[in-house]
Amino acid sequence: MGIQSSAFPNCGVFHTIDKSWRNENGVIFTFVPENESDGLMVVAGLISYLRAFDPWFLSQFTEEARNWNWSSHWDEKLKQVFSTDELEMADNIYLDNELNCSDEPTMSRNQVPSSNIEVVIPDVEIGEKPPLF
Repeated sequence: MGIQSSAFPNCGVFHTIDKSWRNENGVIFTFVPENESDGLMVVAGLISYLRAFDPWFLSQFTEEARNWNWSSHWDEKLKQVFSTDELEMADNIYLDNELNCSDEPTMSRNQVPSSNIEVVIPDVEIGEKPPLF
């Protein structure tokens, strides 16, 4: 219930979350029409969303449901679910310069400011036989 709406920042996405009547496993999510896109995105990626906050929630789902979603990851900033394959494909835009057949230059990653790190490698004297043969 604490998921914030993008249409109404001061309100939650869901109006109510209730158990289904005469159904042991059913859950009903209700939301106002303006929150439909947010609500459907969260419900479609519910396992990934909950796993991002606390893995304990996985115990509330069947083994089959957990297996369906094992490679899904929730992106909090975009409020979307991505699979591991999609995340790996997103990296290809940075790696495939030789396959870039367009006039646009290959994208480069944002460089993380480097800190000054000093690496000290001791001199090693090698005798007639190396220490590992």
